[in-house]
Amino acid sequence: MEKFNKFIKSPLFFHSMNVGLILFAARIIMYLTHHWEIVFSPAYSPLSFVLIAFAWISAIRVEKQNHETFNYGKTLGALIKMTFVIVFISSLADPLLYNLIDPSLIEQTKAISMEKMEMILTQQLKVSDELRDLQMEEIKNLNINGVGFYLQTYFVRILMNALLALIFAIFLKKKADKNAWLNQ
Repeated sequence: MEKFNKFIKSPLFFHSMNVGLILFAARIIMYLTHHWEIVFSPAYSPLSFVLIAFAWISAIRVEKQNHETFNYGKTLGALIKMTFVIVFISSLADPLLYNLIDPSLIEQTKAISMEKMEMILTQQLKVSDELRDLQMEEIKNLNINGVGFYLQTYFVRILMNALLALIFAIFLKKKADKNAWLNQ
């Protein structure tokens, strides 16, 4: 419990909360301004990654000032903790929108997904009509309002951000000063 309380009071949690709330608000704003399709655009995910990376860099800079060393494992652990908080908060927008605010958004989301998938299948992958129709049918039958779908997207988002965290941890770690023993 002490570690949890320490995390809650840390810059890691503060920056995680801020970015999580920004991404949450972005999804709500896209809905309110009738630009829900932007959430599915190719630019939305990279922009989310940039925001998350900014939070990681800001929080780790503060943490490194408080520690003599901040090795790869400690840095990676901090980034993963932040990722869980960010993804959890930002993922709350979907059930809120789909269940409480506008249940018709489910059909709109499916239509956007089908349109994007059809474009990918026909223009980029050039698959057969049978396979394309089968994929469209799967999207139509997809229950994006179910708990299973929410958990699946939650873990996919965490996995994608964790892969990015592996790379960022290499650059954000702080090595011990090799000459620190001289100062003692």
